[in-house]
Amino acid sequence: MDDSDTTVPKQGFLEFDFVEGKSMPVRDIAVSDQQIATVLSALEAQPEGKPRLQFLRILAKERMFTTTQISEIIRCFDQPQKISALATIWGSIWDQENLIRVCKQLLSATGAQKLKDLLGPWYDFNRKNCTGHYSLDLENEFSHALIRKLQQVSSENRMRRVDQGQLDISQKGNHEGWRNETLDGEAITILSTDDWAVPGAGVLEFDFVSFARPPAEAVPTRAPEFDTYYKQVTSIKMGNNFGDANAGAPEMLAMLRWTATEYFFSSKQICTIMNLVAQEHPARCDVLVVLWSRLVDEENAWAVLENLIPEQRAEVYKRIGYLSLFNPLRPDGWYKLDLSVREENVVATILVALAIKEPGQNVRGDQTFNGEIFVPPKAWLAGMPTCLLYTSDAADEEDSVDLGGRRIIKKKKIRDEEGCEGGYEENKRSMRQSYEIKKE
Repeated sequence: MDDSDTTVPKQGFLEFDFVEGKSMPVRDIAVSDQQIATVLSALEAQPEGKPRLQFLRILAKERMFTTTQISEIIRCFDQPQKISALATIWGSIWDQENLIRVCKQLLSATGAQKLKDLLGPWYDFNRKNCTGHYSLDLENEFSHALIRKLQQVSSENRMRRVDQGQLDISQKGNHEGWRNETLDGEAITILSTDDWAVPGAGVLEFDFVSFARPPAEAVPTRAPEFDTYYKQVTSIKMGNNFGDANAGAPEMLAMLRWTATEYFFSSKQICTIMNLVAQEHPARCDVLVVLWSRLVDEENAWAVLENLIPEQRAEVYKRIGYLSLFNPLRPDGWYKLDLSVREENVVATILVALAIKEPGQNVRGDQTFNGEIFVPPKAWLAGMPTCLLYTSDAADEEDSVDLGGRRIIKKKKIRDEEGCEGGYEENKRSMRQSYEIKKE
């Protein structure tokens, strides 16, 4: 909406849809060290017990606190209520990366476990690294808090991408980060607008992907720093496996989720971390999911995918998204696509277009449709949707093919550059551009 003149006319009919923009918290709403004394006085002025907790709950909805203020806040509560007070402000801590460490210092081991049990998945939630799989008991009030926070993330992503005219790479064509949602096993669609209300009961299960990407100037962590970080990850993994090479993965993944926000990684570095987990272990998928928002060379994500067995690769496509992971410059691989799912239909359209327009035979072996041998007709290209291209320049006649008045870039073999191993372009990062295939 144009904000050049906010004066509303005195007459006329105004008609439009208004959607609330849920947004993530900003530093300005955090309580300062100078303000905390006033907050504590207001807390202590409330009757002990539930009224004081309720007042803290109201404060936590409007303001953010820092971990240095936690000990002062919980001193306002009797011992039995300290854990409840901590749980109440859990999602309202600005420096969230320090939260678990500080709480473990303030609570006994038993108390820390009680807090973790009370919060459920909210305990491990990191708003700065929230791509992952969630299974939430909706009778737990903190599950609702987690959903509200994800709605803020998805809403911000959606508004930014729409405003910038970026490609819709969501699963359902609504610019939302929710994927594969079910309520008690039945498929549903979650929205970040008021058109969807959180159910009061049941088990809500879904994948969530944040579309926020590293800034264009981001570069992978330098080798010495990565080596140090890798040793820390290895120590956590090995310190919890108790002699079983497949164990220790949950602890390692928790560390990655909380610490990776301080780093950026190349595809090669993610493969190195992934290889700490046995080849058949499902946690290999989780490594990529947790580190996806920190990957700077998306054009080389194929290398990470090739580091997975086919079943794991399919799982990652399902959880992160076909349009997020698919690279038209390197589309080679085995596909099983459900054409009723929008994003998989788009990928199928691109592959069919490449197969028809490129010289030679692109498909090896039999291609099937609903289990029967099938050759896709050119008519499938009618109404070809917007596609995701990896290129630094607009496609021209030499490096693209004409698809009924639209252009899509041809496959290109990734060359090894000086200083790059095995096709990893760590020093020369291509800029990712999402744009509509333009009509000539």
